[in-house]
Amino acid sequence: MALAPAHYPFLYVFCRFLMSPKLAGNMPLSGRFWLVVCYLTIVFLLGGSARDDIATLVILRPLAIAAIAYALVVITTDNIRQFPVQLGLFLVLILLVTLHLLPLPPSVWQSLPHRELIFQIDVAAGIDPQWRPLSIAPERTWNAFYALLVPLSVMLLVCSLKREERFIMLPVIICLGALSGILGLAQIGGGPQSPLYYYRISNTDSAIGFLANRNHQGVFLATLFPMLAVYASLEDRGGTSRKLRTIASLAMAVILIPLILVTGSRAGLVFGAIGLLSIPFLYRAPRSETVKRRSADNRVSLILIVAAAASALLLVLAGLIFSRAEALERLLGGVDADFRWEIWQPSMQIAMQYFPTGSGIGTFVEAFQRDEPVATLAPTYVNHAHNDWLELLLTGGIPSVILAAIAAWVWLHTSVRVWVSKIDSREISYARMASVILVILAGSSFVDYPLRTPLLGCVLAIVTLWMRPASLFRTTRQSFAKSGNTVSKS
Repeated sequence: MALAPAHYPFLYVFCRFLMSPKLAGNMPLSGRFWLVVCYLTIVFLLGGSARDDIATLVILRPLAIAAIAYALVVITTDNIRQFPVQLGLFLVLILLVTLHLLPLPPSVWQSLPHRELIFQIDVAAGIDPQWRPLSIAPERTWNAFYALLVPLSVMLLVCSLKREERFIMLPVIICLGALSGILGLAQIGGGPQSPLYYYRISNTDSAIGFLANRNHQGVFLATLFPMLAVYASLEDRGGTSRKLRTIASLAMAVILIPLILVTGSRAGLVFGAIGLLSIPFLYRAPRSETVKRRSADNRVSLILIVAAAASALLLVLAGLIFSRAEALERLLGGVDADFRWEIWQPSMQIAMQYFPTGSGIGTFVEAFQRDEPVATLAPTYVNHAHNDWLELLLTGGIPSVILAAIAAWVWLHTSVRVWVSKIDSREISYARMASVILVILAGSSFVDYPLRTPLLGCVLAIVTLWMRPASLFRTTRQSFAKSGNTVSKS
C-alpha cells in the first residue's frame, strides 16, 4: 500500500517553510518569478527520463519553445551581460549540434572517418551520391537539439529574474528535491506495480522519485547536501529565523541519508558522501561581534566537520546493516560484475574510428550497434556508454571535447577565485556551493548520463548561473581600475 503524505509531516512542513517569501526581505516576488517556479515544477514532473520516446516530451518540449520565446521578450541586455560565459557556452553547444545536421556534399561526407559502410550500401543499392549531414543518424541528432531547448529555456528565464529572485531559486530546488524524496518513499511503499512509477521504463524496485533511473535520483539527492549547507547559512532577511532554517536544514540532511540508501544507487552513495563532506566548508556561522562568540563559532565548525565525516561514514555503514543495501552490495561487487566495463572498452575503440569528427551528437546507439562486439550482444540494446565524457568523444569528436575543456577551465578558474576569496557575501557562498554541485554532476557523468534528463539538465543550468559571483568580479574590476590610476599618476 502506498504511503500517504501524512506519513511525512516534517518534509511537508519543511517544503512550505522553504518557500517563505521572507527570504527576499521586503522585496515582493514578481509574477515572472512564480511563472518560472511553475514551469520548473512542470519540468521536474515531466522531465525525469533521458529517453527520447517518453510521452511527456510531447508536452514538455513545446512548452520549452514557448518559454524561450517568452524569455527572449522579457530578458534585458543587462541580464545577458551578467552571464556572458554561461550563455555563450550553451549557444556554442547548440551551434555544434546544428552543424552536425547541415547537409554536406558527397565528396565531403564520404571523406569523413568510418563512413565507408554507408557509401558501400549506397553503391550496392544503386543510390546516386547524395548530400548527407555529418550525423550518421540525423533523427537522433535532431532529438539532441530539441533536448537542449528545455535547459536553455530555464537558463534564459532565470537570467531574466531579479538578483534576489535568482537567489530564492535555491529553496525552490530544495523543496522540489524533498518532494522527489517523498514520492520515492511512496513508490517503494506501493510496490513495483505502483502507479507512481509513471515512466514506462524505470527502476520499479527503487525509490526514484521524479526520475526514471535510480542513479539519477541518487545524484540529484546528493546535490541537496551543499544546497542545504548554504541555505542554512543565509542571513536573516525580513524576520526569517536563521536558527529555524538551520534546524530544518540539518533535519533534512539527516533524512536525505536513508532517502539515498533506498534508491539502491551506488553513484548516489558515493556522491552523497562527497556532498556530506562539503557541508562544513560551505556552512557559514553567524557573524560574531566578540572573541568569545568567534571561539564558539570555531567550535561549531569543528563539530560540523566531525558530524559531516561521521554522517558520510554512516551513509556507508547503514547500507551494510539495513535491508536496502543493494547500492553498497553493487559497489563492492567488483567491476567485473558491472556491464559498464564491457561497454567502455569497445566504446573507446569506436570513438577512435570516428575520430576526430565523431559520429554525430546523440547517435551513440547506431554507432555502437554497427561495431558492437559479440560479447555484449543481448536481447536488449545499449542505449548509452554510461560514461557521458566518453560518449561525448565518440559522438561529438574533438570539437565537443574542446568545448568541454573550456567549460572545465572556466569552472576551475572561477572555483579557485571564489574559494580563496576573503569576501564574505551571499554570492560567494552560492558560487562555492555551485562549484561543489558541478563536481557531483560532472563526476557522476563518468559512470552514467544524469545530465541527459531534462530535470538535471535544468538544475545544471541554474547552478551555472550561481557560479558567477558579481561581487568578486566587481571587486576585481575596481582593483584593476585603482592599479591603472596609480600607474598613470606615476
